[in-house]
Amino acid sequence: LTFFLFTRAYTIACCTTVARTCAVRVTTGQKLITVCTTMSIRPPQYWLEYTYDPLSAQQTSVNVVHDTMSKLKQATTVSPDTKVLFLFKVLAEPKVIAVVQASSAAMLQHALTYPPSVGQPAHVQCLALRPYEAFAKEVLGVDTSFLQTEEWADGPDDFYWIKVDVHYKGLTQEELFKIWKQEATVALGVMEQGTAKLFKVVAENKVMILLKMPTPDVVDNTFNTGLPLFKQLGNQVTTSCKPVVQHPVEVGVEFGWPGRWGGGSC
Repeated sequence: LTFFLFTRAYTIACCTTVARTCAVRVTTGQKLITVCTTMSIRPPQYWLEYTYDPLSAQQTSVNVVHDTMSKLKQATTVSPDTKVLFLFKVLAEPKVIAVVQASSAAMLQHALTYPPSVGQPAHVQCLALRPYEAFAKEVLGVDTSFLQTEEWADGPDDFYWIKVDVHYKGLTQEELFKIWKQEATVALGVMEQGTAKLFKVVAENKVMILLKMPTPDVVDNTFNTGLPLFKQLGNQVTTSCKPVVQHPVEVGVEFGWPGRWGGGSC
């Protein structure tokens, strides 16, 4: 497969892939750069975020959120390569987040339009993801053979969704990546313990984190004192943190809580 992309600033030419290895030539002015990368053997992954209007959510209580999760699971059974990897509801908010894999964007589009939607007004955001360990190895140069799985470490800990945006005003990309490599080494150690799932947003300096920790204090201490990006870049790294409730990803499996979500309006 050969393709060419032309813009005013640069030209990218991608050669035929052999053994899942791709060479990309980037031409900027008179300078030619060749970048070689190992293509992931996994199907592409996507971040899906459903946010319902407050009025709609009040009118339908928690049922619309629950039904969204159920229909999303059912929809992704249309292909063996399309499935929900992680599924959560944001605590006390009419919001659902999911990490989904699909053989292609077209297949995911087909899955999400079949069966029909739940019929409630919703704001939907979709982001292309890559496994964080692939970014750490191929871009940052971390020596790792770790592959993220869908399994979590045992324990009754709580879950958190953390969104990290990395800026580097006053630094070169090389200086940023030097710090980020230190960060990735620490992050991979946590991922290997089964207490964190990290995803790099494609073409953005943004990371999505699903975290399983015993207390909010541990989360706060970790991000304030233990991570190189936060310690060295300070206010150039911004985060948001939401407590989330895990939902089973198997079709037909539901939590046995009263009122579906504990009887409250969460």
